[in-house]
Amino acid sequence: MDVDIRTQVPAPGIGGSSGSGRGPKARRGKLEIIVDILKVCLDGALKTEIVYQANLNFKRVDKYIPFLEARGLIENTGTSYWTTDKGKEFLDNYHHVRELFLS
Repeated sequence: MDVDIRTQVPAPGIGGSSGSGRGPKARRGKLEIIVDILKVCLDGALKTEIVYQANLNFKRVDKYIPFLEARGLIENTGTSYWTTDKGKEFLDNYHHVRELFLS
């Protein structure tokens, strides 16, 4: 699957109290899903943990995991998935960009 991470950026100040900048019923974009998966995998996670903690279903996770592995953002060490150093760098950059645009 070829995941296109281009998403629309919400206008500053829009969003509920969820802390993520998204409203209570707003749908996540692909980039936010990727960030959520990388966060779950920081300390290692089984596929089931990714599904539940990132609030996804198995079908969607089965599309994102190969996409992230192919780009070197996560790695599989048998049964667990881990965010790589490249993935951690991606998360840091993502948070810096969000801070610049949404603060």
